[in-house]
Amino acid sequence: MDTLFLDYENSLIKREKNIGTYNFYGAEPGGANQQRAISCIRYALEEILEWDVEESVNKFDDYIIREMKLERVIGFISFPSEVEQGDPRYILSLLYPERIKLNQQKLVEQVYKGVLSGSAQFPREYFSGTNGFYRFCACLQYLLINYKPFSSLEDLYDFVLSPEGNKFLYQYRLKVPADQLEISLIDCVHIITKEEPDSELYYCYYSFNQKIKESSSTLGN
Repeated sequence: MDTLFLDYENSLIKREKNIGTYNFYGAEPGGANQQRAISCIRYALEEILEWDVEESVNKFDDYIIREMKLERVIGFISFPSEVEQGDPRYILSLLYPERIKLNQQKLVEQVYKGVLSGSAQFPREYFSGTNGFYRFCACLQYLLINYKPFSSLEDLYDFVLSPEGNKFLYQYRLKVPADQLEISLIDCVHIITKEEPDSELYYCYYSFNQKIKESSSTLGN
């Protein structure tokens, strides 16, 4: 038997205070450590409690996490910014991805709705890096679909790149992070409209025009 499971059983019966850190690869969550943590949680649910998938999905919650002394192993799971640390449903989505599917777009939209309602703020560095760029695209897509739908790509690009579009993005809390992180609105529109006919054509056209404007501005200075 894996020493992780032995240590875990010993912690359950209070023979050991906790699971030994030697069962993991350092202290950082995610990666191989996350896989080890998930295997331990699966062992607790399926082997010790003898639950099947449906029972686990219906019964696994914060209470079970505490009762089964899983807090330590859960600390090795990397949780996205959209969910709370230790969120049981997110853990279930890792355990049983065919049974529990969490839509990343919907998770981002939940965060954005909280920001728009004034009940929340964007998490720190929410739009940083590659993942942050796609979060920004998800927010922009939600905003345009629900607050300013367009019937053509040309009108969409023209609006987003216009002074009116800047005011619109500022009003709905996206202008400041776009400016601070130098997020390309043209790239964002391209991402959220990539399934549309002539998406590449319009993207190339507006990207080219933007570069011409930037070059003219540089020469003018």
